[in-house]
Amino acid sequence: MSITVRPYLLERRKKRNGEYPVYIRVTQHGKYSLVSTGISVEKTFWDPNKGRVKTAHPLAKTFNRTIQLKLHQAQEAVVTDPTASRHYIANLLKDGDTKDFKGIALEVAEKLASDGGYHRPKQIRYAAERMEELRGKGISIDSITPDVINEYQRFLMTEYGNHQNTVRKYISCLKNVFSYALANSYTKNDVFASSKVEIVSSVENKKQALSPEQVKRIESLDIETGSLVWHVRNYFLFSMYNAGIRFTDFATLRWNSIVDGRLIYTMGKTEKSKSIAQTSKALKILEYYRTDEIAPDDFIFPIIKDKSLTGRELKRKAHSANAQVNLLLKELQSMAGIQTNIAFHIARHTFARWARSLNMDIDWIGSALGHSKRATTERYLASLSEYNIDDGLKSIFDEDGI
Repeated sequence: MSITVRPYLLERRKKRNGEYPVYIRVTQHGKYSLVSTGISVEKTFWDPNKGRVKTAHPLAKTFNRTIQLKLHQAQEAVVTDPTASRHYIANLLKDGDTKDFKGIALEVAEKLASDGGYHRPKQIRYAAERMEELRGKGISIDSITPDVINEYQRFLMTEYGNHQNTVRKYISCLKNVFSYALANSYTKNDVFASSKVEIVSSVENKKQALSPEQVKRIESLDIETGSLVWHVRNYFLFSMYNAGIRFTDFATLRWNSIVDGRLIYTMGKTEKSKSIAQTSKALKILEYYRTDEIAPDDFIFPIIKDKSLTGRELKRKAHSANAQVNLLLKELQSMAGIQTNIAFHIARHTFARWARSLNMDIDWIGSALGHSKRATTERYLASLSEYNIDDGLKSIFDEDGI
């Protein structure tokens, strides 16, 4: 069905001065988009049949010229590209061009954030800001060519010193924006389909992990009970003793997650449920924080104070706390005389490497980490492996283990 475009007095939006706004209504397949003309008149001055301001209005000529220009612009676009959608035409009328890139990027980021996302929306905003910094404010999405994408990558590496893998992460963000823009007919510029786009190669990073000897040094440090570093040591070790809990999950663990000596929680990243029997070392740490006054919905660890927080606010608090914990882990690293750079996620790498060095089954390790299963057989083994995880963790972390 072809697109129809006509002026429209929006009577449901009466202004305080008694005037109504004039919009351009772009209709396709029974659905429409409205584009403001910036004009408003009293109802008596509007001719609904001709779609124009009556000549009795003192600014009739000026107003009708503006309306006619909008109509001509839309009709010309439809003739030029009969496959154009109403979204595309509406955005063309709004901006005199397709939507600017940053505007679309912020729309994508907001949508992801409203769905509970935190890190990806931030990355998309950052990627869009750097593109605007490179090419200027208000850059149109249609003006982003393969050469611009290639220049953008060089810009991130030379001006910001970004690692190749980091650059690829932001290119992935740009792809998200373009996919959204194409799906919503904001553009027809499928720039990443071009063979001229040369995305930088990824570099395999060796994930650092602590050796058993290094962990023993951390465990045996004489640290003042109740100090910040003392707490952070507990956090790091508890995560490692439980197969490397990611920080956001860790910071939001509540006492009702401990059931019959097991830690039961849902991983935020994969939404997989985990049920892990607590080893003697993990239970010892829990006892440090258990009091007579605790409520089931209290957080186990004193990282986030407001237990009423949910969704994005809770993730934001956890993300902020993660940065503080990582700073304190550097102090712990120095106290233990360890060269390996310690951050909270190293607990996860350490668990995985130890488990592998002890010849734990690779499927067991994948299940313990909550990784995706690779085949039907692995899915079957994973469904049984929670019980195996209990025994495996005990052999690694109980008093008679490492």
